[in-house]
Amino acid sequence: MRLFELLKEVLGDEGIAYSEYENTIQFIFRCGGHKWNVAFTEDDESFLVYYARYPWIVENENRVLKTLNELNEKLKAGCFTVSGGYPLFRYGAYIFDEFTAKDSICDLLRSSLAKTESEWLRIYSAVNVSEARNGA
Repeated sequence: MRLFELLKEVLGDEGIAYSEYENTIQFIFRCGGHKWNVAFTEDDESFLVYYARYPWIVENENRVLKTLNELNEKLKAGCFTVSGGYPLFRYGAYIFDEFTAKDSICDLLRSSLAKTESEWLRIYSAVNVSEARNGA
């Protein structure tokens, strides 16, 4: 199946500008006053993975991990973690059916973006961001 081609169609339909880099589709997403980096990768022909990197550098990893673990306990799928010094949300989905693939990708995109946004303030508070280190 051509997941990346379908993902590009969905992003175009949603009016989201993106770039491609080494088997990754990337863009910056904005919602209200919040913005974060997004990347999609294919783990194989039928598994699409969403990564959202929040824009703050983690200074106290223990505090942040405690909050992320609490969030993970409530998730049915996906996970919050710290990677490269930044809070990250990872979510993936198997997409097997060609006839519903575009709808499934659209659902993955919308639900992942919504989950990233819904936990924004909780993660922001845990990171204890200083204005000088804030940026996307």
